[in-house]
Amino acid sequence: MERKKALSFLLLALVEWVPASRSFEPTLRLRMHDMVHDLARHVAGDELSCTNGVANSTTKGGKLICHYQLLMNSNESPSSKSLPPKVRAMHFRECNKLHLPKQAFSHALFLRVLDLSGCHVSELPGSVCKLKLLRYLDASNLPIPNLPKSLNRLLNLQTLILSNTSLKALPTNVGCLQKLQYFDLSGCVNLHELPTSFGNLSALLFLNLASCHELPTLPESFGKLHKLQFLNLSDCYKLHSLPESCCQLHDLTHLELSDCHNLEKVPDCIDQLSKLEYLNMTSCSKVQMLPESLCKLMMLKHLNLSFCVKLRHLPASIGVLRLQSLDLQGCFFLVGLPDSIFNMSTLVHVERGLFAFHIRSEVDKLREQLNLERSCVLDGRGDLWSQILELEKTPCLELQIKGLKNVKNLEGADQAKLLNNSNLTSLWLSWGHGESSMVEHADASVDKSVLEKLVPPRNLGHLHLDGYVSVDFSRWMLELPSYLPHLSTIVLSNLEGCSHLPPLGRLPNLRALGLGRMPNLKSVGREFYGDHGSCSKLRMILLEGMDNLEGWWTTRTSNEDEEFLIPNLHLLIAADERDLGGI
Repeated sequence: MERKKALSFLLLALVEWVPASRSFEPTLRLRMHDMVHDLARHVAGDELSCTNGVANSTTKGGKLICHYQLLMNSNESPSSKSLPPKVRAMHFRECNKLHLPKQAFSHALFLRVLDLSGCHVSELPGSVCKLKLLRYLDASNLPIPNLPKSLNRLLNLQTLILSNTSLKALPTNVGCLQKLQYFDLSGCVNLHELPTSFGNLSALLFLNLASCHELPTLPESFGKLHKLQFLNLSDCYKLHSLPESCCQLHDLTHLELSDCHNLEKVPDCIDQLSKLEYLNMTSCSKVQMLPESLCKLMMLKHLNLSFCVKLRHLPASIGVLRLQSLDLQGCFFLVGLPDSIFNMSTLVHVERGLFAFHIRSEVDKLREQLNLERSCVLDGRGDLWSQILELEKTPCLELQIKGLKNVKNLEGADQAKLLNNSNLTSLWLSWGHGESSMVEHADASVDKSVLEKLVPPRNLGHLHLDGYVSVDFSRWMLELPSYLPHLSTIVLSNLEGCSHLPPLGRLPNLRALGLGRMPNLKSVGREFYGDHGSCSKLRMILLEGMDNLEGWWTTRTSNEDEEFLIPNLHLLIAADERDLGGI
């Protein structure tokens, strides 16, 4: 019995497990202590085989006798007879040159788990469809254009991961997978249709269709997925509407619609999604209004409407909802906030970001009235590094550090780390070099050293840099995609020395960029995008007092037929600047 427990624990460390509960968290990553690992290996004995480019010597009659096999860096194509006949789980890692023949798994009939994501095969071996006991299949990142029609034989399959494959269509009989609970098709950029039988996946709990750019519609049978709890449709650019049948997804708790650029409205019957807790409509740029029926979703806790640039009105009775978080930043055409919203006592967080002036005052009023202020202010005139250490004891979401021009001593900076404040979502760093005479006497090298020490936490969403005078940026500013991959808004103002922007175009989630009063910035060139950057999510560029800005490169070369590098820009606001002939 103890032997089986150890094997189960070891398997859990290798295999992604899909929970049957209603709560879907990000991919689970487990770490195993070396001593526990050694114990598990000892208990497992010959049950586990790890092959790293060379053959494994644990054989019986010329065959492996293990139940769990991991192949790493292997380029030798396995024959069906060379595989362990009673293997339960197989994982391939970094086997990019490995060729899998069609009959590769014809004798591994006891397989429950098969992970092919570490291979580079152009088609799924047909023998996979003979694995009647298979419960978990990961074929992600494979350049496979289609799936075998006999896939419907995998009647015990519970998890199917086909993310980032070259699939153009699914087999028409995919609905026969009656036990499938977890289905990941994210990043299938060539997928243009879901078959009618898709609605027959009656056990499905989790469905990820994110970045299926060519998918224009969902089948009417979609509403038959009655057990579905998690649905991700983000970055489905061509999706223009949701079928009315989607309102029959009565168990749905999480609906992700961000960056559905062509989605014009949500169905009036959305109130039938009575268990919905999370709704993200970030950057649904064609949505102008929300149905009043939305206000009947009494389980809804998180509503994100950020960068819905054409949204003009919120439902009058939105205040009856029991929201915990609300994000309206970037809704520049919003006329105002309904009176009822000021009575929403359940709110604990209202995002504070880019707003039109009249909306900003109402949002500030809402935050003040509901006592939602969780912002902190530190002053560089005092002992900044001690203040940052104390900050770790405070649940601070928004932080402003002013007077950084006064910081001359870096003693204690290595112990005081902003990145330890994991709750921080918004950071404003202000040097306060206001007058030109002060700028002339500012020590740019000190400014850079101070900035180098103020590395924000990885989950930061908003960054404002003001009054920084150095020509050069700190290392973390030059490598923002690595340090701050979730950054969605960045504002740079009063940067007297800046003549070239850091590669902000490489930020994968950048949605709004503000530039103000940077006299030495005359053009934005290729360096803005980096080697392969493309601002696919950038929606707004706000320019103020950029009198010397003359041009902005928006293609890789001067060829007008080149791909536009800011393809989804919805709003450009430019004040007090000269003609921008390069935009």
